Amino acid sequence: MRTKYTLAALAAMTLAANAATTAVNVNAANNFGNGYFGFAVNLSSSVVTVTPSVPTNFDIASIELTGRPASGTYSSMKIAVYTYVGDSDIGDFVGLSDAQTLGNATSATFNFSGVSVVSANTYQYLFVNAATVNADLDDDALASYQARSVSSSLSMSPNGSVPAGSGTYKNNAINSWEGSFLPEFTFTAVPEPSSAALLGLGGLALILRRRK
Repeated sequence: MRTKYTLAALAAMTLAANAATTAVNVNAANNFGNGYFGFAVNLSSSVVTVTPSVPTNFDIASIELTGRPASGTYSSMKIAVYTYVGDSDIGDFVGLSDAQTLGNATSATFNFSGVSVVSANTYQYLFVNAATVNADLDDDALASYQARSVSSSLSMSPNGSVPAGSGTYKNNAINSWEGSFLPEFTFTAVPEPSSAALLGLGGLALILRRRK
């Protein structure tokens, strides 16, 4: 009976370790705009609502964005993820989503595979054309991104005083910001397998210690 209890408890902890985390920025004031080239954000910042919590390291499963209510301009695009280093530049290329198309008052979910990030860091999420592949951006060059950059209309949220390095880009030179606005978004993330495994092992060790 004790063995069954231990295995059941471990299974529950493993499921919890692999449970998805959501990071949400809601457009409560019905703001919107045109001509956005992407955004930068730290998911650990106070302007983002995270449930249940941000793991130290996680894989981005998806990012949901929403088009403006009406009269928007859209094209099929992907989201390229870069580390943030500052204005007028991009950092290291981290990964690329699949292609999706936003629409007026319509959401689209951009899916990722194997894109791992650190929750304490800020990342850039830049829009590129749907034909872009990882090899096009692997050189980490700003010119490579700019050659494939596209813009989109977005539903936007006025976030007040956003942390340094966070905001929405109005050009592909990465040096013009849309004030304190961030897109309306929902990130879905799962812990990296190594993090989940460590949590599971820690839970097993705790159970075995209590049995002694």
